[in-house]
Parts: sequence; structure tokens; C-alpha cells
Amino acid sequence: MEAAGMTSDRHHDLLERAACAARETWDVIIIGAGIAGGTAACVGAEAGLRVLLIEKFAFPRPKVCGGCLSSRGARALERVGLACVLEGLPRLDTLSLRWSDRRADTAFAMHRVVARPAFDLALLRAAMARGVTVLQPLAARVVGDGLVRLTPEHVARAKAVMACDGLGGTSLTGLEEFGWDIHPRSRMGLGATLECGASPLPAGRLVMRCASPGYLGAVRLGDGTLDVAAAIDPRAVRAGGDAGATMAALFADADLSREALASATWRGTPLLTRRRRRIASGRTLVVGDAAGYVEPFTGEGMTWAIEGAIEATTHAIGMARKGHDAAAWAAAHEGLLASRRRTCSLMAGVLRSRAATRGMVSLAARFPRLAERGARLVAGVR
Repeated sequence: MEAAGMTSDRHHDLLERAACAARETWDVIIIGAGIAGGTAACVGAEAGLRVLLIEKFAFPRPKVCGGCLSSRGARALERVGLACVLEGLPRLDTLSLRWSDRRADTAFAMHRVVARPAFDLALLRAAMARGVTVLQPLAARVVGDGLVRLTPEHVARAKAVMACDGLGGTSLTGLEEFGWDIHPRSRMGLGATLECGASPLPAGRLVMRCASPGYLGAVRLGDGTLDVAAAIDPRAVRAGGDAGATMAALFADADLSREALASATWRGTPLLTRRRRRIASGRTLVVGDAAGYVEPFTGEGMTWAIEGAIEATTHAIGMARKGHDAAAWAAAHEGLLASRRRTCSLMAGVLRSRAATRGMVSLAARFPRLAERGARLVAGVR
């Protein structure tokens, strides 16, 4: 079967390269070229590993994302020599919280604005510049310890395998030990891109609009378009008939008109709050959103993916060079991210309560410096 959008010649070339890849043993195979996979590929190649990076979709591709990268995540990229992917990213200066007719504005100068299609493509190009071999678009699956099926006929081998294909990834399908535990009250993600003239929202401002079934964030990207992303109770979407109607009914205001939200092309995610039953086994490490997620609040998910990828790659290096197994990754992942995810879970719980959310916005309006400190805490930024 041809990959979508590919000519017959390009598809044949991809299969030939997959066949060549299957004849080699790689230091690490990374499945998924999003933020976690792209970062891991760059770090691994920089350390001298032979890296095969496999991505299911052609880039650039749309991605549901809040569009905010914290200064902590940016510094992590700079530390591993990836400052190039941060060039030209706009900076935020204000966080505007809204509940019904209540509004609170606070300084929020710790984040950069990220358009995921362009950002992920920049990471992929950085990986290729470091010598990473890329197979794209190609869906791959882990089929054994250090074994990755590239095509029905070809299986590649690696000393370490990193599954970085996100919440909706299929690389671990059929491997029960890596199954998901999904929170029964989990919300889903929805995202859209609005045209430049669809909103008067100024550059540098992140608007967080809260309602009973969920919350929505909007920010202007570097090209002038507007990134809009929400965490929403899926029952509200079903009751509203479709995503656009639901978003318009819940979140329309002066910056986000009912018409713009209703007519947007919305994309969804699987249920957000979930975790793998296991994220390390034998030669396989699960990294980034593919390892688990909680509802986001200020775009910290990208920082988790970056820091997790950098740490996981140190384990992959030990596996490739010293024969270590993946077991130590589970404890390292817990130590790196558990407390920050608990903080986000707590915030998500607050946002499920009308009284608590109304009180939070009122408190932020009265004490903006306290609100800024709270936002830094949630984002893991000092």
C-alpha cells in the first residue's frame, strides 16, 4: 500500500531504504519524530550512536498542541546543542485567565510560542544534519526485544528501541505489558489553527478561557495565525453535536468569536490523562507522551518531552555501548517528571470545580504577582 501523498517512485525508494535498514544492527531505533523522538535522535547522534528515526507521517503535519514552550524546555534544548530550533520563536509576556465575565492578567515572560509543524520539522532537519537515518512516512511496530517491523517483509534490529510516537501511537500495539491505564474522568484534546484576521488577540498574550467542561488556550503564532487548543470532557463534545459547535458555545468571547470557533477545522486527541503499565522492558524504552500524560495547563508537555528524551537517551547510550537493559529508565522517568505531573493533575482538579476556578481567577486578578508565581510552579520554572 502506498503511503498517503507519495508517488509510486518515492514509495518504492522508501521500501528500498527500509530493506537496507533491516540488514543492519542499529545502536538505537527511535519510533516517532515529534519533540521527544527528534530530541532523542539529535542527542543520540551527537553522542556517536548510529540512529534510525522512523516517522509515520510526512512533515510538516498538523498537531494538536498548546503552542507554548517554557524557558526550562528551551534551556534544555540549548544545553544539548539545539539552540538552532529556537531561532525566531516569539516570546509571551502576558497570561490572561478568564472565567465567565471575570478576567485576570499577569506577567508571563517565561514561555516561547511554538508552531508544532515547523518546530518538529526543524528538529527532524537537525537530526538529519547530525547523520541520523530517517524513514518517513513509514509506520513501524516493536515486535520483539530489539526488533522493529518496518514492512511486512523487513524487521530491523537495535541495541535499544525508543517508542516516542505519542498518545495515539501504534508502535507498541499488541504488546500487553505496555498497555494503557486511562483515567476514567480523562478529558480529550482538541486543537485548531485560526486565520490571522479571525481574532484581535495580540502577539505575546496567552489567553486561558475556562468553562465547566474544560478549558481552552489561544496564542498567536509567529506567522500571525492563531493556535487554539483545549482539554475538554468528551461528553460535552458529543452533546454539542460537533467540535466546532461545542467550542463556540463554551469559549466564544471578544478575542475568539463564535463564528471563528464554529467554522475552524478541529483535530482531536485520544483521552489525555493516562499512563503505560510499563515504560521499560528489555531493550525498549517508552518516552514522551507515549509513556503517559496528564492534562496540560501552560504547555509544559513539550518540556516534559524534551527533558524525558534527553534523560532516556543517556540510558539508550548505556544499552548500546555497555549492554545495559532498559529497567533503570522507569525509576529515572519517575524521578524526573512525577512531582511536576502531580502539580498539573492538581491544577486540572481545580479547573473541574466552578467555585475553585472562579476563586482562582478572582485571586489572580487581585494578586497578579501571586498568580505569576503559581504559573511558574505549574510550568516547573523557577
